[in-house]
Amino acid sequence: MPLTQVDWPILQQFFCIVEKRTGLPPQPLEATPEQVVRARRMEEKQQRQDDAPKPKQLPKGVVLGPDGKP
Repeated sequence: MPLTQVDWPILQQFFCIVEKRTGLPPQPLEATPEQVVRARRMEEKQQRQDDAPKPKQLPKGVVLGPDGKP
């Protein structure tokens, strides 16, 4: 059944959230191999972004010189 034929708006919202977070549609229940690969790539990309080192935050007004010291 297509999402447009779902009678309950809360269920439509849930399906949209599932697809947004997983990259896979809620139907069919068995994902195609291409969808599984795409979802895994998205997960790996998200993990790389989460694991990336974040620059150290400096207090407001602090400026680094050419040697990297405040």
